[in-house]
Amino acid sequence: MLIQVKASAGSGKTHALTGRFIDLVLGASRDLPRACGDASDGAYAVPDILAVTFTNKAAAEMRDRVIEALKRLALDPNPAQPGKRATARRELESLLVHAQRLGIRTIDSLLYLLARVFALELGLRPDFEPSFDDRAILDDLYERLCAGLPADPTLARQFSEAAGALIDHTKNFLPTVSFRDQLLTVTARLLADPDCGDAAPEALRLGLARRLGELQNAADALLRAIEAEKLSGNAHFLTFLRKCRDCDNAAALPSSAFAAKASLAECLNKASRDKVTPALDRLHAAMTASHDVCRRQGPVLLAASRLAPFLALARRLAADFPAYLARMRMLPQSQWGRLVAARLAGEDGVPDAWCRMGSGLAHILVDEFQDTARSQWEVLRLLALESLSRGGSLYLVGDVKQAIYGWRGGDAALFDEAPADPELTQVAEPIFDALPHNWRSAPAIVGANNRFFGRLSDPAAAQQTTEALLGEGLAAAAPELAAAIGRAFAGATQEVRPDYHGPQGHVRVTALNAEDPDTYHDAARGALLTLLKAELIPRHGPGGVAVLTRTNPQAARCAAWLVAAGIEVVTENSLRLADHPLIGQLAAMLAFLDYPPDSLAFWAFVSGQELFGDLSGIDRRELAGWLAGLPRRASLSLAFKARWPEVWQRLIRPYLRQSGVASPYDILRSVVSGYRLIERRPADEAFIRRFLEIAHLAENDGRASISAFLEFWNDKGEGETVPQPENAGAVRVMTIHKAKGLQFPAVVVPYHHFHTDNKNPALVTADFPEGRLLVPDQPGLGLDYARRRARELAEQLHLLYVAWTRPEIELHAFVPGHGPLRDKASYPLPRAMAGLFAGLGHDPADGDPIRIGAPPETPAAAPAACPTPPPEPALVEPGPPMDWLPRVKVFRNVARDIRQSMRFSEKQRGELAHAAAEAFARAGFDPADPAPAAARAVATALGPARLDPGLRAALAQELADMLVWLAGLDALRPAFVAGLPERELLDADGSRHRPDLFAASPEAILVADFKTGRPATDHEAQVSRYVGLIRRLPGLADAPAAGFLLYLDRRECRPVEIRS
Repeated sequence: MLIQVKASAGSGKTHALTGRFIDLVLGASRDLPRACGDASDGAYAVPDILAVTFTNKAAAEMRDRVIEALKRLALDPNPAQPGKRATARRELESLLVHAQRLGIRTIDSLLYLLARVFALELGLRPDFEPSFDDRAILDDLYERLCAGLPADPTLARQFSEAAGALIDHTKNFLPTVSFRDQLLTVTARLLADPDCGDAAPEALRLGLARRLGELQNAADALLRAIEAEKLSGNAHFLTFLRKCRDCDNAAALPSSAFAAKASLAECLNKASRDKVTPALDRLHAAMTASHDVCRRQGPVLLAASRLAPFLALARRLAADFPAYLARMRMLPQSQWGRLVAARLAGEDGVPDAWCRMGSGLAHILVDEFQDTARSQWEVLRLLALESLSRGGSLYLVGDVKQAIYGWRGGDAALFDEAPADPELTQVAEPIFDALPHNWRSAPAIVGANNRFFGRLSDPAAAQQTTEALLGEGLAAAAPELAAAIGRAFAGATQEVRPDYHGPQGHVRVTALNAEDPDTYHDAARGALLTLLKAELIPRHGPGGVAVLTRTNPQAARCAAWLVAAGIEVVTENSLRLADHPLIGQLAAMLAFLDYPPDSLAFWAFVSGQELFGDLSGIDRRELAGWLAGLPRRASLSLAFKARWPEVWQRLIRPYLRQSGVASPYDILRSVVSGYRLIERRPADEAFIRRFLEIAHLAENDGRASISAFLEFWNDKGEGETVPQPENAGAVRVMTIHKAKGLQFPAVVVPYHHFHTDNKNPALVTADFPEGRLLVPDQPGLGLDYARRRARELAEQLHLLYVAWTRPEIELHAFVPGHGPLRDKASYPLPRAMAGLFAGLGHDPADGDPIRIGAPPETPAAAPAACPTPPPEPALVEPGPPMDWLPRVKVFRNVARDIRQSMRFSEKQRGELAHAAAEAFARAGFDPADPAPAAARAVATALGPARLDPGLRAALAQELADMLVWLAGLDALRPAFVAGLPERELLDADGSRHRPDLFAASPEAILVADFKTGRPATDHEAQVSRYVGLIRRLPGLADAPAAGFLLYLDRRECRPVEIRS
């Protein structure tokens, strides 16, 4: 079977993939994979099923869902089909022993596996390492090439020619691209397409000369004919003809409006227009045709000529490429698809691969197929062709409307091309399916998107939108793009999930009038801050709001607005390690420990408040005054030691003594422990842990010295980030690309004037009479250029769709009003949107904002029934460094938590609080004296935790006080007396729910759920869900109910409103 599934936003794509995978698992009739054996009967084993995703996160999510579904089937007490339960149980037991039986992997991991299978044929050792940085390899090859310059005159001449071509192309004082960057860009293109740019430089020169000669001859002939017939031509036209006749430089081709005139009569004075003969018109047509050829093809040939010297050098680099990879035992990711496809396309390629892998593929499932690159599809296609021919299946899931990764190779056209592939359809009839429901968004959002994007399924609306996107310059590609948009958005309308009972949702589209981008920024800033403060944050909390932008600079600008307004915000950049002051100070401390005379590193270390300043007790102004009074060339560290000897002995000297024998990881771990960084700065724990992890990984990679680690950190640390927190309690600001696959209660899209330009065009190939050219993409390439630009502009429409389908409850969009931001060609999306607003009633630029649905009610603040949290504990003195070292040396190879002997994180503290509360509720207590029971429950919770004695005592006291507070809540007394702790409840789907504590009788239902950390919007919904499940129990449907959220660490209990 060849199945294509269209899965619009929020339609349950992962659920459908998981369901298909489970059905295939349950249908497996073999224990061992097919591999080289005969599988003509169509039988297959579980390892013969392959699901391909594009990210590790998606693969992990699908793997979890498959295992969870198998567990539900295996544990179902009343299965409709007992055979399925037995199969699920058997597969789960097999997975416990052989986890690799579950074939769910990323496309990159699949290509890497196949490349390793064919390593010897590729000229590599089977233990080669993958490389994800082509630039590092090309940089090394470039340095090796440059090293041969003194001894190779031919190479020196090629370098000189390439440098001359680069300088000749420069319009300003300096080239816009460096010599190295230009050469390595050409080399990368040559490695991806070895046949690009085969035209000889001499052929390019002659081709230019021929075209210019034809123009010169045509202009001269027309001039002579006009003079012979004694015609009176327009003076500007005659000047244009003479310039064309004398032009010998394609880069200075004359231009004039007369070049576009349809007839010679339009170029003559009135008295001569009637004297034009057919022969003169033919001469005029020949001249304009020659000029048009030079205008279009001249820049292409010039660009190819400028790149020709770089191509010659690139071929030398490419020739060294295979030997370099074999010598270094690596293969870059960019080569995997091309090389693997070449091997699989050979005789017995796919069966040979299966034999080597020890497992064949009967069924292939591909997620997000619209983002597949052609090189990746070529591999998948060959695998699928073999699977289909043996009775297997190919299951493709995707949505062209969400194709936003064309810039990294994704080709959305494959989504429609694959089911129509002649070879595939010859062995399997295609089946087309679609997922009709939206399981994510409220009805108002689903309805608004249906009315807005659904118009694009109409050919007239698709054509109008296409013309607005492309403008006149790319009109040649309009018919194809209009048809593609119509196909992509056909069936775009969705139905609301049938069991939806949440808020109706709200959509608001507001026009902001602005004459230029700067004034729009000001208007967007005011509107965004007002919206967040007055509406969205009170309704959803900061963590329930996302601001989505097109570019990273826009995201940074929005984040700066929020920070200045005192609104908590999380962005990609705010999670970068290198930008965090504490991490910078730790790196500076390492640099000082590595080389104590480095006064700059020492100052960066001791002047930082986050790491050293708060602990040392030295006032920053005193420190600055001391620095200003030092003599020139003084050693900062020695002067500091003399001025503050006690601080030196306590906070610096112990670590300085260890710098020669301990690794960077060991020193950092010692500093984190000795300086009590986690206790002092709990909000920075994620950054500290990630920095420690990087030091540990660098050490395992051979960078065991401080200097080696610092070299690695300075080179690679810029891109390191901490993971995005799940419950950040802050407004998230991110690009639309980053938001793909995510959802949020409320979404704001402040920018819709997506800028488009072609300032840095990609290198493409073009077939000319002179040969195959390698040139930057440009209008002279005609329809091919227009098609490529059309695909890029279509992604703007896809980005809009992705952004507007992220919200669950509220969508707020700011769009440019009438003016330059809607009319300029560089901002095509607002023009395209103007024609689609009719689906929403009116254009917001013509009047009031578009409003659909109603905003949800702002929840009233819950009364605090509990005392305020206790004050933070006082800072402790740093402990001796390296006291944990022997234990680390023994356990580091198996320890997953890099701070195992430090204070528990807030998450771990919360888990301990949960455990203590559950033990307390389960064992019971004397209301008059709950302290003994609290102590026993705390001892039970802390039993397995390895903690230093001081920390254990502090935690024991803190948790005991918490339980005594819990026992004093009168409203929960019935639950403590007769309640059921941690009792499972099953819903209609068989999913298990486990409230922390509940008591139920026909007279009353009481539910209490223990929490830690910040209150979240879904906590109340969770308690309400528990009550709903309890009411389905016999005799409890009409029982009055009460629910409570108990935030243990905050000593706060919140009543939850329960609807009847």
